[in-house]
Amino acid sequence: MTYHDQKNGEHMTQGKNRKRTSTRPGMAGIGNGRERDFKVFQEAFDRWEGMPPVTIAMEMPRCLVFSLIGALQIVARQETTNPRMRRMVTEIGRGLQGQVCDVPELYLIVDVGWPPKKP
Repeated sequence: MTYHDQKNGEHMTQGKNRKRTSTRPGMAGIGNGRERDFKVFQEAFDRWEGMPPVTIAMEMPRCLVFSLIGALQIVARQETTNPRMRRMVTEIGRGLQGQVCDVPELYLIVDVGWPPKKP
């Protein structure tokens, strides 16, 4: 499948037996080296820590936000998830949980999906 990212002017190709590739200049090789990619992510997270927060204003159906909470819970529970990332996705997900779960019973059921808090 090929699609065009209008914002970045990028053509992307995805397929069953193909790696994600980009035709945008300067993007060749991105995503092909896990250690290199991790280093780029780590440097970004370190750099962002001292920066002001970003404001995101979005309207989404509650069912979609509820699905997003579930996806964040899966990431948070993976053994391979970096502790720093686990804290971030948990913070984001719990914030969404507080906005979507409109009755205490639902909040408690969703709350079980998060990794147990360490004593």
